Amino acid sequence: IGTRSGLARFDGLRFQVFDRSTTPTLVSDNCLALASDQEGVLWIGTRNGLVRYKDRSFTRYTTEDGLCDNGIWWLCASRDGGIWIGTDRGLGYCRDGKFLNYHPRTGRAEDYEEQESPRVDKVHEDAAGRIWVIHSSNLEQCDPASNKVVRVLARGWINHLNSDSAGHLWWG
Repeated sequence: IGTRSGLARFDGLRFQVFDRSTTPTLVSDNCLALASDQEGVLWIGTRNGLVRYKDRSFTRYTTEDGLCDNGIWWLCASRDGGIWIGTDRGLGYCRDGKFLNYHPRTGRAEDYEEQESPRVDKVHEDAAGRIWVIHSSNLEQCDPASNKVVRVLARGWINHLNSDSAGHLWWG
């Protein structure tokens, strides 16, 4: 459970709280996003970076490690074993400790450093493996194979998105 006062784990009987006083690697008590990947690794998004919890150990990642921004709003575990990261300054992807950052305005990973990028609020991978992104009221699709982000819909405020078992994308 991610809270403003740290991360809590419930084992069926008791809660154990992880915060900066008990777990210095947890860079912020404000846990804004959580995702678990295929290996059972827990990823924690905070205002001060990304934290990985694996084998009872916490590892911190920040912009110094290649993360596009330390303010993380959304995490999405990918079927390929990576993690998609929605940040204050764009879309990031991490796999095997390596980061790739996508710039939503230009749609290219290689342009990331050139301009300030808008906040990514949500990231979703559908059943076909397509990556959908909400940022600045736009719905976009990211194609990791070509390192491109393409705007699909630019209208109004989109709060959430998901897909159903038939492959239909839903947003509202």
